[in-house]
Amino acid sequence: MLYEEILDDALNELGAVAQSLRWAEMAILASSPVQKRSAQLITASSYVVIAATIEKFVRRTLNKLAVDIRTSGALRRDIKYSLHSLFGDNHLNSFRDLRDYQKSWEKRLELFELQSSANPLDESQADLPLDGKTIRPVHLEVVWSVFSLPQGPFPNSLCRAALVDIADGRNDIAHGHVAISSFAMRKGTTDTLKKITRIEEMLTHISLQAISYISVRGYLK
Repeated sequence: MLYEEILDDALNELGAVAQSLRWAEMAILASSPVQKRSAQLITASSYVVIAATIEKFVRRTLNKLAVDIRTSGALRRDIKYSLHSLFGDNHLNSFRDLRDYQKSWEKRLELFELQSSANPLDESQADLPLDGKTIRPVHLEVVWSVFSLPQGPFPNSLCRAALVDIADGRNDIAHGHVAISSFAMRKGTTDTLKKITRIEEMLTHISLQAISYISVRGYLK
């Protein structure tokens, strides 16, 4: 799977949401209560779908980055220090419940010795810097720090604001904090379509940076 294919899948999903919202925009003007209610449901549920699309895109892109780094032939001692948090042989997880004084310090030493190892990266799955929660700016900012990616995750402040709005809206709907009718009236289809455009810009920006990062071997010291 190429980065471009991962991006295309996400853009296609967002395009389908946008198409449904355009129908909803027309249905809201109709006199039929059923159509209006359907339009409200589409507007509200679109935030859940958009957030899920973002999460899937980010996870797939990071998995692809991790695989490309691991299969690049790079030695442990050659990759950037921050990347050892991804390829730590589960050493970080082993600290969680380790109370034995000697073993805890032995594990710490083993972890830092990995940074000078002449061995290649192992075949175990990378520990991605995601927590399973709705993607917010802080998630992408942590990703950028861990991978040492160029530039930043947002092409502009409007894209960052759109991500915050989508995350907040998704949680409001998913957890029942706001009634669907009031949520749909507050957000509106036109505003949501603008948010989708911003998210598309952000995902394209992220994909292009990932491609450049691998191309120039930005994971090396």
